[in-house]
Amino acid sequence: MSAPTPVTPMAKTALEHPATASGYRRLVRRRVLGFISTLVLPTIAITACLTLLDGDDAIGTTVLCFLIGVTAALVTGLALPSMPRTGRILRCYQWQAYPCRYIERSRDHLIVMQLGPDDQAVVHPAPFRCDLQRKQNDQPTIIWFAGDPRCGGVASPVGGHYPQRVITRDSPPPEAVAPPLAERAGLARRGRYLRRWC
Repeated sequence: MSAPTPVTPMAKTALEHPATASGYRRLVRRRVLGFISTLVLPTIAITACLTLLDGDDAIGTTVLCFLIGVTAALVTGLALPSMPRTGRILRCYQWQAYPCRYIERSRDHLIVMQLGPDDQAVVHPAPFRCDLQRKQNDQPTIIWFAGDPRCGGVASPVGGHYPQRVITRDSPPPEAVAPPLAERAGLARRGRYLRRWC
């Protein structure tokens, strides 16, 4: 006998669920602190190099610290635009529980959500890879999803405590008309789904 599908919260939107609100605040904190640290740590390293080293050693090490700092800031900065999008989706959609399976040895950590008997959606976390199967996940055969399965949304292990932006692997067909809720959530514009990587 299979385990019953967990009931999703009765909150009007996913962000009204306390565990999700807390998880979203943690996500924002992690991303902002990560970005700030990529600005502060290289600055400290460059200052230390210029103070403690002489001549060519100082120049080479300073240039290296600068390049590492700029690269890290660019990579972590790419994640910042996804935070407001994640929040907007969580404010517009409710959590839905879907049976799922994780594709093993997938570089993108693909998740196959079973939407119905003959309907499924393949999503993956963006902009960074994240293995939701191992994030405090007591029920890896079920995933909570808020959004539109045709273009993406936010997924979390059961409980909503680890919200993560996900996008569909395949773009929606060009003729697909997006509902007004998708436009409110920032997933569509003028009735057409947007294809965003983060």
